[in-house]
Amino acid sequence: MVTGKAVSYAWLPGGRGVRIIKCLMPNNMNIKFSSKFPKLTVINNRDKFLQEYVKGKTVLHGGCVDSELLGERIATKLLLHDILDTTAKRLVGVDVDEEGINEMKRKGYKDVYYADLESWNYDENFDVIVLGEIIEHIDNCGLFLQSVKRFCHPDTTVIFTTPNNYYFLFWVYSIFGKESIHPDHNYLFSFNSIKSLLGKFSFDVIDNIVVWEKVDFTRVNDTAFTRAKKKIAALLLNSIHLIKHIFPQYGK
Repeated sequence: MVTGKAVSYAWLPGGRGVRIIKCLMPNNMNIKFSSKFPKLTVINNRDKFLQEYVKGKTVLHGGCVDSELLGERIATKLLLHDILDTTAKRLVGVDVDEEGINEMKRKGYKDVYYADLESWNYDENFDVIVLGEIIEHIDNCGLFLQSVKRFCHPDTTVIFTTPNNYYFLFWVYSIFGKESIHPDHNYLFSFNSIKSLLGKFSFDVIDNIVVWEKVDFTRVNDTAFTRAKKKIAALLLNSIHLIKHIFPQYGK
């Protein structure tokens, strides 16, 4: 617990050097920097969990294209939109990837739309809204979350999936002086930081789920030698899964 007067510094470009802006925080402000992890639910397969969760429900799937991986996901039967469609009562997809949406339409997909959720003029509420790996790409999270609420009825469940700040593989990369992160990501959330963000826009967190899937680095176009190397690396890393019930916070 930190009490008393706190000083924060912001370093900004200023001429040839830098300018320092000093802000004094109120004397009576109590800041707690340590928070316990919430209760975590461990699952082994994200797609199977979502497939079961949306069964018999109307579903809005944001980010349905899986940009840059659409063809591969369809070929390997791992496209989340297809998986959700096997059990959902009704499924609507939306994505800002115009080329991907057009490709899905050419392949016969129905009810998929090229649009930004923040400005999409679509008049329907859904039982479940699945936002898979989207929120970390958003420029303005506040505007995005307010927009999502337009598609909710009082009993709607919104499922946000996003990389876990504590994922053990991120720590493995850091040992070798590297950072594992998508170049388009703007944020990396912890359990408490995303709860704080969602709470500011009247979303109540009802469950925190971590995924302990087996690591698989292989890609469709890998050579036999590359695939063998990746499988050996995955075998070593998957042995870490033995700790998932002791330290679930390191899941994906």
